Order: sequence, then C-alpha cells, then structure tokens
Amino acid sequence: MEGALNAMPNEQSPMKKLGKMKDEVLEDIAHEFLTNPRFGNALGAAMRRAAGTKQRLNRDVAIIMGLAGVPSKTDFDRLADRAMGLNKNVHRLEKRIDELVLRVEKLAELMSGK
Repeated sequence: MEGALNAMPNEQSPMKKLGKMKDEVLEDIAHEFLTNPRFGNALGAAMRRAAGTKQRLNRDVAIIMGLAGVPSKTDFDRLADRAMGLNKNVHRLEKRIDELVLRVEKLAELMSGK
C-alpha cells in the first residue's frame, strides 16, 4: 500500500493531463490558423475594414462636433501650430530689438564722446 501512495505524486493527475492536452490542442489550432493563407487574408481584410471604419467614424465625429460648435482635435492642433509660429516670430523680434538697442547704445556713446 505504501508503494501505491508513493507512486501517486509521480503520476500526473487527470486535471493536469487534461490541462496539458488542452494546451496542445490550442497550440495546434493556433498553428493551423497562423499557417493558413486564407486565414491571413481574412484577418488582413478585417483589419483594413476596421481601419476604414475608424477613419469614417473620426470624420463623422469631427463633422458633428463642428456643427455643434465644439472645436475638434484638428482645430486644437492648428491653433497650437499657429501659437508655435507666433512664438518663434516673437523670439526673432526680441533678438532683433536687442540688436537694435545695442546699435543705438553704441551710436549714443559715439555721439556723446565727440
């Protein structure tokens, strides 16, 4: 009897055997799907349709938001780009003003020294 009890831990339980079989079956199914060109084509077509649907949905939401007077992400992006452009222009103007101030100061020094 002791021999039978000691042998049990070495054997796999029916649940472990079933789990291992399930994993093997799932691996086989996944392999069959992934190596089947028809499945790849169908998956690709589904992905293209999903991307097209998302684009149409985004366009439709933007139209509805525009009709409701709510700014869209594109509106915010344009505004942010415009603000960046204005910021660069202000920076250039500040540099130019600083250069002009230096020239005026030098000119004032030359005139006061005479």
